[in-house]
Amino acid sequence: MNATSFIGARINTYQPEDSAPQALRALAGEPYLFMKPDSPRWARYARKKIATSLLVFQTPDGPVLVLGYRVRADFFFVVCDFGDPEVCQLLDSWKAKGVLQTRMALGSKIVTALEPAKDLHLFDKFRQEARHRDPVAFVRSSAFLREAEIFEQYAVEVASQGPDRVVSGSLDIDVKMLATEQFADATVRHLIQERPDVVTDILQSVAKDFGMVPKSSDSTVDTDKSE
Repeated sequence: MNATSFIGARINTYQPEDSAPQALRALAGEPYLFMKPDSPRWARYARKKIATSLLVFQTPDGPVLVLGYRVRADFFFVVCDFGDPEVCQLLDSWKAKGVLQTRMALGSKIVTALEPAKDLHLFDKFRQEARHRDPVAFVRSSAFLREAEIFEQYAVEVASQGPDRVVSGSLDIDVKMLATEQFADATVRHLIQERPDVVTDILQSVAKDFGMVPKSSDSTVDTDKSE
């Protein structure tokens, strides 16, 4: 089973081309979710309809929104914070327009998908709860999901059921964190609180790169110089 996890999804504002169909032009100026799976295996699905599954995973710090995609043994997840203003704006747009607008980079192609937005009101209680939660809690939640191998457990269970069940072979699991300003700030705060040693190493590395402190290779001793 292969699993990867890093930043690889973001929210953009849609600007359709003049030749775009009316259904897309009607979404001009609206936010959409852009994703790029890490696994090259997803490139072969550029012409295949891939449905979005809106999932809620529970963690000790509260519920987390996960967008899930699956084709046979390949799984792709995007992890989002219910309390993030950018995520709330995206969900509100989807609800108002009645469609989930996503764009996914599959190999050399960018695939735009419009799917009916159903039952988004069911997330309102999770959003309300998350409004009063420190964004750092979401960082802890995302770490919990990775460390407890929740995505791997979910994929194994789903892959073993239904007509598309995978009876043999390995699963490819690609997990992305949704990159937002709030998530970036919360991640830094989390590192400062929980891993100050990591922050110190990063700052020292940056300082060396910009010449603010001498690198070890910058200091030389001339042993041939006489007094």
